[in-house]
Amino acid sequence: MNRLNAFAQFESKKETHEDTLTRAFLVVLRLVPQAHERFLSLVAAKRTSPPALPNLSVIDRNSVVFETQTGSFAPAARLLSILLTDSHFEETISVAAHSRTPIYDGVIGYAQDWVFIIENKPRHENVWKDQLSPSAKDVQDTEVEDTAVILEWKAVVQELAALVEGGALEPAANGLVTDFLDFVYENFPFLNPYEKLALCKHDKGLLDNRCRLAMESIVPGRVLKHRNWGYYMKFDDGPSRQVKLDAEGTDAQLKLVLSVHPGDTVDQARQLYDALSVELLSKLQTKGWQVEPNFHLAFIRQGVFRSKGTIPLADYIAVWQNCRMLIRKMPVGPESEDVDFRTVVASFARLKLVSENEIACIFELTSKHKTINICPGLSLYYRWPLIEAVDLDKRGVFVDDVRARLQEAFDAWGQRI
Repeated sequence: MNRLNAFAQFESKKETHEDTLTRAFLVVLRLVPQAHERFLSLVAAKRTSPPALPNLSVIDRNSVVFETQTGSFAPAARLLSILLTDSHFEETISVAAHSRTPIYDGVIGYAQDWVFIIENKPRHENVWKDQLSPSAKDVQDTEVEDTAVILEWKAVVQELAALVEGGALEPAANGLVTDFLDFVYENFPFLNPYEKLALCKHDKGLLDNRCRLAMESIVPGRVLKHRNWGYYMKFDDGPSRQVKLDAEGTDAQLKLVLSVHPGDTVDQARQLYDALSVELLSKLQTKGWQVEPNFHLAFIRQGVFRSKGTIPLADYIAVWQNCRMLIRKMPVGPESEDVDFRTVVASFARLKLVSENEIACIFELTSKHKTINICPGLSLYYRWPLIEAVDLDKRGVFVDDVRARLQEAFDAWGQRI
């Protein structure tokens, strides 16, 4: 099977291996013409002399051949050597027919006119210049351009991100490019061009990518993606298991927000009220934190109802510190032996945990379930105006500030990062 078949992975190489990155990139170029065009534009911008590079609008795209980890390629009139690396490479790399026996990281052949050989070195310290030169046996009748084109991965990633943000790709292509960007951010974060908030401008998608990298710095290997919630930090123990950092708002109102939701399940809520310090939680509100009730009903891990009750925060906490026996999985139907669900819901209304007009809604939403989990959680939010976050990031302390803010929230219930 062709190694660039979209479903054929390298079985013996990890996702962090440079060859896996090369293969993934060539799959994108092969299957997404717009990405291929952007790549050719980057290459063309680095050349200073004719002839012109292939024009995808006038050639048969099906005739373009992509290969990876190959020891040879089909003859062509002209050869161009391309280096992909992590930063600006000061030196010029000369290219000429070489006596070595190579394995080319990537090859792109454009019929009999052009062939590109690609050398991928995500870390420029690992560049061996001779690897940019083709084997003499492969270029006997080929004109070899004597200088390699050097592309920074960051420029490539930036172009692909612009394609996604521009919204011009059809769904399959958009999904493929997005998956590639996620792959790079996950396995080669040092190639991300938006490693500083200032570079993200006011683009929410790019700001979210920077936030993802910040979270990865705080809890390496524990940043996961929720299908609805996006990327979050996962904690295995304690009242708060999922914490998110992302951008909210638009234009001048953009902020970065740290969202913490302790007590999101029955088990986590029990841990929360066993350990909660009301004094420390109150102090958080004087330090810029927004703290509010997060009372909800759930079935297994699926949210069923979320309250819009008007109970003050202090009263809400007092209720659950005194009524911990109600933090539980409760039978909904008449088979309940120890407590009647309807009576409990009525008491929720009296305590202003839910509003009177929400009662009918609760009964309707819970009627299809035999049991319901009662989860009296909290929601905490800390927001940085974008201009403040950019300044912290420029000084190299943004991640430290996020970590410190998260720990001060966790301190209110004795959890550690």
